Formats: sequence, structure tokens, C-alpha cells
Amino acid sequence: MTSGVMNWEVFAVFVGSSLRLAVPLLLAGTGELVSERAGVLNMSIEGMMLSGAFAAAVGSWATGSPMAGLLICIIAVLPVALLQNVSRKLISRWILKLPPPWLTS
Repeated sequence: MTSGVMNWEVFAVFVGSSLRLAVPLLLAGTGELVSERAGVLNMSIEGMMLSGAFAAAVGSWATGSPMAGLLICIIAVLPVALLQNVSRKLISRWILKLPPPWLTS
């Protein structure tokens, strides 16, 4: 292979790498599109992806099982989603000047 010349083998590796790296972002973007169409603003989709990927990699490495890594990924992302949900509700109540629900019940 000569330096500075792109042949078909290098081009195929480039296209394959591009697809491999783009698919997770495309899936997350599709999920965000669906949630936006449903009226839910999800601004932490990339944070959820990063924390889930890290937890899955560490969990799979520690247990030696990909399925355990997937389960650990789901468990790691749940607190982030819960925090986002609670903060979204509190901020929307604050904007509308409504008291928190635990004060009115």
C-alpha cells in the first residue's frame, strides 16, 4: 500500500468503520424523534447512552456475560431517567407557579 493513496481496501474499511460508529447514534436519534413526536423532551439521551455503554462494558467485563452487561446497563440508566423525569415535572410546575404535589395532598 502506497502512502497517501486510497485503494478499495482502505475505502471499504473506512465505510465499514463509519457505519459501525454511526448506527448507535442513528438509533438514539430515532428514539429521540419518536419521543419528541409524543411530546416528551428528552435532553439527556447522549448521557444515558454514555452511562449505559460504560456500565455495560464494565458489567460484561466483570461478569464475563454479555446478558449481565445488558442488565447492568439498564439498571445504570434508570436513575438518570428518573432524575430527568422528576426534574422535568418540578421545573414545569415552577414555571406554571404550581406548588409541588406533596404539599397539596
